[in-house]
Amino acid sequence: MDYLGLFVLLLVIVSVAVTIAFVIARAYYKRKYAPLIQNSESNLQKAGEQTSDMIPAADISTPPTEQSAHPTEQSAHATEQSAPSPDVAKPAPVMNEYNRISVLTDQELYKELTTAIRDKQMFLKPKFGRDDVVKYFGLTNHRVGAAFSAEGTSLPEFVRQCRLEYAIRLMCDHPEMPFTEVAFSSGFNYASTFNADFKKQYGLSPSQYRMGNLIKNK
Repeated sequence: MDYLGLFVLLLVIVSVAVTIAFVIARAYYKRKYAPLIQNSESNLQKAGEQTSDMIPAADISTPPTEQSAHPTEQSAHATEQSAPSPDVAKPAPVMNEYNRISVLTDQELYKELTTAIRDKQMFLKPKFGRDDVVKYFGLTNHRVGAAFSAEGTSLPEFVRQCRLEYAIRLMCDHPEMPFTEVAFSSGFNYASTFNADFKKQYGLSPSQYRMGNLIKNK
């Protein structure tokens, strides 16, 4: 019990000492920094008075106009004016390539297909055929066949003609090129097929044609 009483007494003494020290420190700092605090408060008060002088007083004598009192109505009216009239015709949708080709007649489609095959030199592919045309243009086999039938020919016949014409250009531009290389470069799978098709088309073999062209150009 004696130790407990002593411990309590020490706590009381420490608490009193801390309180006294806090009061002394507060009084010291308050006296030291009081002038600075007063100057700051005075400056803030002056700044507030200057700011209030710069802000003009609200004119309560003039009631707000109807235009400013209803901004929502103004916004709605502006939206109505900017909204397009339902009577105005909308622009037609852009027709993509597939839709454009699908509406062509057989004769028009034939011209479209043959032009693309020539210009892009699709016929130089040895195994080029209807499946390639169908895949490239997004058409059906029947549609492609009908387009060439409308002109009294077929896709294989047209491709053969394109290859022969290309072979003739090669022989004229490169007289030293072997016929086998001419055949393969023109899209033919076999030199024998090239010779047979060439003679059937022009009545001459490739060698006879080249010889006659060389004599003609001398």
